[in-house]
Amino acid sequence: GAAGVPGFGAFRNWLEWVQNSKKIMGFKPTVDFLNLCASPNTSLQTYLRAIIHEVMRTLDADRCSIFFVDDMRKEVWCVGSLDMEPFKLDWAKGIVGMVANEGQIVNLPDAHDHPAFDGEIEKKTGYRVKG
Repeated sequence: GAAGVPGFGAFRNWLEWVQNSKKIMGFKPTVDFLNLCASPNTSLQTYLRAIIHEVMRTLDADRCSIFFVDDMRKEVWCVGSLDMEPFKLDWAKGIVGMVANEGQIVNLPDAHDHPAFDGEIEKKTGYRVKG
């Protein structure tokens, strides 16, 4: 059998190594992201961009925005997005405001069907929310 063939064990080890290498390489984007975030030299903009891309990659999303909540002014600030300049919203407005105000995560099949949906940002960007 194959066990008697000289070098077959080395081939089997090589094949296992290749398969394990593919598994390990699947973690490379996450490792790169963590290295970037852990670096004291990473700027806030680079950090925000990295988070946006990692969230998009992990969730297989076509968009992601990062909002900071200002409790004092009762506003949410979009501080990171792929194609929008930073902007602020009253936290009583839209789904983002609702999430900031209530502190609850929402996962909607169609944001347009939610009573808190506000299409103002869609009008500004021309991008239609898909979920």
